[in-house]
Amino acid sequence: FVPVKLLATTVYQHTYVCTNEQCLQDHGKVITKKADVPKPVISHSMASNAVVTESILTKFIDKVPDYRQEKLWHNRGADFTRQALSGWPIKAAEEYLRPLYNLMHQELLAQDIIHADETPYRVLAIKKAKTYYWVDTSGEFAEHQIILYDHGDTRGYGEAERFLKGYTKYLQTDGYAVYPRLPDLTNVYCWAHVRRKFDEAVTGGDTGLAPIGRQYCNEMFHLEQGWRGLPATERLAQRKEHLQPQMDAFFKWLFELGDSYLPKSKLGRAVEYALGHEVGLRAVLQDGRLELSNNRAERAVKELVMGRKNWLFSQSKRGAVATGILLSVLKTAEINH
Repeated sequence: FVPVKLLATTVYQHTYVCTNEQCLQDHGKVITKKADVPKPVISHSMASNAVVTESILTKFIDKVPDYRQEKLWHNRGADFTRQALSGWPIKAAEEYLRPLYNLMHQELLAQDIIHADETPYRVLAIKKAKTYYWVDTSGEFAEHQIILYDHGDTRGYGEAERFLKGYTKYLQTDGYAVYPRLPDLTNVYCWAHVRRKFDEAVTGGDTGLAPIGRQYCNEMFHLEQGWRGLPATERLAQRKEHLQPQMDAFFKWLFELGDSYLPKSKLGRAVEYALGHEVGLRAVLQDGRLELSNNRAERAVKELVMGRKNWLFSQSKRGAVATGILLSVLKTAEINH
């Protein structure tokens, strides 16, 4: 194990003066010229690109908040303040990585399948109790895998419409109400959410109908697991032959329940959720590249949730936007190995 070692580079900038009297006569002043010096990655900062990168990785991958990172750098021999440490990522995002983020956004909107989810986040400079990150990822079979985190002030339709404007392919979500309002795209819903709701009813004490609903879902996921290695066309054929009859039986069972459950009970919410999202739940039968669950987006959301437990909040809107850009680049790099 070799401990980290910091190297401080001192740059001397020479200033040259023209001592020729003719210069003074021609220009009426002393002529000077300064030698070129390396441009710092962050203006007026001692931090090199390696230091800025390390501070970003420490915060956004290792989830170390600024006050703890300040102590970490102090122990290494550098007295970087937490104010500097919080400012570097913002400037790195705005001055260097925003164009890459925009390009990734264009590429994602050109793909056939997008998974989406959202999660709350606190920004002190915004008076609302909650702002939101909208998280969008590529489908499993996309050639270029992308994960994007977009900070929005609300969880309203306007934010989703702004980020997904012009998208007309498959959008897989948990069925949140703003997504079906987006025009010209196909909504695909998540069977894991259906199973989860029946499972909550089982753990809540329902030993009659809820286990049956959960078992239907379990059998669908079991079938799907056996087709994971197949090409998309073959998987779709298997779904048509085996999964579709299972779905037909499930929805027939739900419909025949009638009024045998309390609508506001956990079982009732599970049944109503499944019946209310039937069209989007069946959409997985349209394309073999689609997935039975929206877990890809949910896994990406967990990255923010873990960070939020440590950072707690962003001070400003700029900081929240920068966090989204940085996490997008870092997690996209990770998913592409």
